[in-house]
Amino acid sequence: MKHLPLETVRLLSSSQVVTSVLSVVKELVENALDAGASSIEVKLDNYGFDRVEVRDNGSGIKAADAPVMAVKHYTSKISSAADFDTLETYGFRGEALGSICAVAEVVVTSKTADADLSTQYALDSEGHVISQKPSHLGQGTTVTVSSLFKNLPVRKQFYSTSKKCKEELKRIQDLLMAYAIIQPELRLTFTHNKALVWHKAKVSDSRAGLMCVLGTAAMNNMMPVQYQQDEPQVDVSGFIPRPGSDNSMSSSSTDRTFVFINARPVHHKEILKLIRRYHGGQLVRETSYSRYPLMLLDIRVPAQSVDVNVTPDKTQVLLHNKDAVLVAVETALASVYGPLPDVPCSLHVPPEEEQSHSAVGFASEEGTALPQPPLETTAEPAGVSEEVQADGAKKQQGRIDGDSWSLGHLPSDPASEEHLQPVKVFVPKRDGATVPSCGPDKTPSKVAKVTAYDLISNRAVRQPQSASALFSQEARVKVLAENPEAGPQEISNIVEQLWKNAPQEERKKYEDKAERETARYECQSKRASEKSTEQLARLSRAPKHKVVPSKQQILDKLLLSQAEKPRPPLALDRLCREVPFSLAALKMRQNLLSKRVGPTTQQMHLIGQLGSHPAWLVSSGDQLFLLNPFRTEERLLFRRLLAENLLPTEKLESPLRLSDGLLGGSVYREALCSMEKTSVGPGGTAIFSDARLVANGFQIRHIPGATATDGLLEIVEMATCVPFYGLSDLKDILHSVVHGGAQSVQQCRPLKVHRHLEGEAVRLARRLPLMMTKEDVDDTLSRMSELEGDCTSCLHGRPLLHHLLDLPAQN
Repeated sequence: MKHLPLETVRLLSSSQVVTSVLSVVKELVENALDAGASSIEVKLDNYGFDRVEVRDNGSGIKAADAPVMAVKHYTSKISSAADFDTLETYGFRGEALGSICAVAEVVVTSKTADADLSTQYALDSEGHVISQKPSHLGQGTTVTVSSLFKNLPVRKQFYSTSKKCKEELKRIQDLLMAYAIIQPELRLTFTHNKALVWHKAKVSDSRAGLMCVLGTAAMNNMMPVQYQQDEPQVDVSGFIPRPGSDNSMSSSSTDRTFVFINARPVHHKEILKLIRRYHGGQLVRETSYSRYPLMLLDIRVPAQSVDVNVTPDKTQVLLHNKDAVLVAVETALASVYGPLPDVPCSLHVPPEEEQSHSAVGFASEEGTALPQPPLETTAEPAGVSEEVQADGAKKQQGRIDGDSWSLGHLPSDPASEEHLQPVKVFVPKRDGATVPSCGPDKTPSKVAKVTAYDLISNRAVRQPQSASALFSQEARVKVLAENPEAGPQEISNIVEQLWKNAPQEERKKYEDKAERETARYECQSKRASEKSTEQLARLSRAPKHKVVPSKQQILDKLLLSQAEKPRPPLALDRLCREVPFSLAALKMRQNLLSKRVGPTTQQMHLIGQLGSHPAWLVSSGDQLFLLNPFRTEERLLFRRLLAENLLPTEKLESPLRLSDGLLGGSVYREALCSMEKTSVGPGGTAIFSDARLVANGFQIRHIPGATATDGLLEIVEMATCVPFYGLSDLKDILHSVVHGGAQSVQQCRPLKVHRHLEGEAVRLARRLPLMMTKEDVDDTLSRMSELEGDCTSCLHGRPLLHHLLDLPAQN
C-alpha cells in the first residue's frame, strides 16, 4: 500500500463536497447569508462552467483573515464541537471555499466596513493567496469561480447535453427561491449569460416572499397554519393549500414543497410523506396521493436537537425528537384537513357507538360466546392464538402428532371437556342471539365498513363528524402526550371520560361544529348529485356513432389505376428568372405598413368601460380596440422617470479618484471634462452640474491643473438606492456620450438605472385607483402621443392596445 499524495487527497475530498454547479452556488450563497448580506447577485456564464459570480453586501472578510480564508478547516463560525448546540449559521465546516479552489480558479474581492478600499485576492488550488491588488467594489464580498471542473473532465462531460444543463439551472433557481422565502428581507438576483432569469425584491414577511415565488393566484388559495408544543419544544408554521383545492395547487415533484428546519431548506422523507397523505386525502382523485402540494412549512426546534452534519450538502438532517416533530406536523395538518380516511375507528366513532359495537362477539355453532377484543384492536398474526387460551385455560402439556390425529386420539379442552377440532367456524353474535349463518340457498348480506367518505354519484364526499368525534380528535393528541405509554383502549376511555365531564360551553362549541359539518355534507352531496345528473344528460344528448361501411376496395382500385397511368416525361428545360430581393427593405416596408395600419392617438375615440373587465373600448376609424389604462400609465410613468428622475446621492467617506485607466481612456476623460461645471470654491474648484451626471446619481469634483483636461477628478457623492452602483455605470454614461452622441438624460441612462426606474414605475402604477373615471382615461389616451411609435407594450411585454374587431362597412 502507498500513501496518496496530498494533492490527490485534496482533489478526492473536494469532489465529494463540490459535485455540481448547484453545490458551488449553494455554498457561496450560504456564506453570504452567514455574513449578514441583505442583497445577493448570482451570475452564471455557460451554465456556470465558464464563470460563477456571487456578489453580496455583507460584512466582508478582514485583511487579517484573508491568508487562510480558503484554507480547509479554517472558519470563524465555530471553535469546537460544543458550538453545535448553539449553531445558528448555515455553514460551519470551513471547507467550502477550499473545495471549490481544488476544482476551479477562484478570485475573491472583499471589503469590510472600516476598510478604505476593497482588495482582490487570487487563490491557488490549495486555497492560498498568490496575488492581491486593490479594487473599486464596495462593501461586501464577491467570489468569482472560473473553469469549473477543469481537472475533472468526466464530471464536466456529464453536463454536456443541453437538457442536463437546463435541469441544473432550474435546480439553482429552486434553491434561490427557497432562500428568498425563508429570508424575506433578502434581495436576490439570478442572471445567466447576462439575461435576467429571476429576481426577488425585499419584502416584509415570508407570506410576501412565498407570493413572489408562487404568484398571487396560488397564494389566494392558501391559508396559514401554526402549531406550538412546549415539551419538547417544536414550533410549526407556514402556508398550505385550503381544503378542497384542486390539482393546480399540487405538483408531481417536491420542487414547490418548501420544508425548512431552523431556516435551513431540507429534504425529509417522512415529513414529505405526511404532507402528501394529508393533502391527497382531502382531494377526490386517487392520483392525488402521489402529488405534493405547493406549500411552505417552517419547523423550529432547539439547535441541540438537530444534527445537520449528515450529508455534504446539508440537505438531510437528523432529529433527536423525530417522533415529537412528526406528531407536531401531523397535528398542524390535521387541524386544517381533518384526520386521514384510514385512521382507526376510535377516531371517528362516538363513545356511545363504540359501546354498541363492543357488544358484538363471535359465537360457535353451539351458542357459546367467546370474549373478543375491542374493534380498534388490530388482528393478531397467524399462530399467536395457539399460545393463548380463553378464560385462563392451561396449555396442553403433550404434543399430538399427525398419526394420533388420524387414529382419532384428539386432545380435549379442560374447561368444557370437549374434543378440540382442527378447524372450527365461529359466527357473529349480538347480545346472546346468534346471527343465522348463510346457507347455500341464501345470499350473504353485505356488511358496510366504517369509512370516512361516502360515494355519491361516483364522487367521494367526506362524512360529517359528530360532536364527540370532533372533541376526541383534538383531545386525543393531548392525552397521548400526557400518557405516552397508554394503550389505544385506555386512551379512548380517558377521552370518553373527558367528554362526559366537559362543561356545557365546551360541549356547545363542538355541537356547533358538528352542525356545520352536517350542513357541509348535505351541500356537497346535493352538488355531487346535480353534477351527475348534468353528466348523464350530456351523454344522452351526444350523437351516436354510426357504423360506416368500409371503402377499402374502392380506394385500392383508385390507387391501382393511378399507378398504371403513364406519366409524362419530366421537363428538363425550366424557365428561370432572377428576382432582386432585400431582407432589410422588406423589414422596412413591414414597419411602414404597421405604422400606417396601427391607430394613432389623434384618430382614437373613447367609447366606455367593459362591465366585467378593467379594459376600455376605443374606436379608430372602422376598428375597435381594447385599451388597458394601467399598462399605459405604467409606460408613461417610466418615460417620465427616464427623462426627469434624479437619483438621490450620499457623500462618500473618502472621494474616489478618477484616472484615464479607471475611465477607460483619455477620450472619456476629455468628454467628462467638457461637460458643464459650476464653480464652488477658490482656486477654480468646480462641481459638474451636467444633468446627464447629476440625474444618474454622480457628483464629481474637478480641481483644475495646467490645461483644461489636466487636473484632479474625483467622485464625492454617489447614488446608493441602486444596488452595486459604481464606476462601471459612470463608464456606461461616458460611452453613450462619446460613441452614441447622447445629449439628453434619457439617452444615457445605465442599464442598472433602467431596471431601477422600471421597478419604480411599476410600484407607482400599482398605487393608482382601481376604478378610473372617463376623464382620467381620456387624459391617458391623449398623453399616449408622447410615446414612441414602436412603444406598444407595457414594461412586462403585454400590449397596451388589443385589436378586437373590424366594424362592417355601412351603406
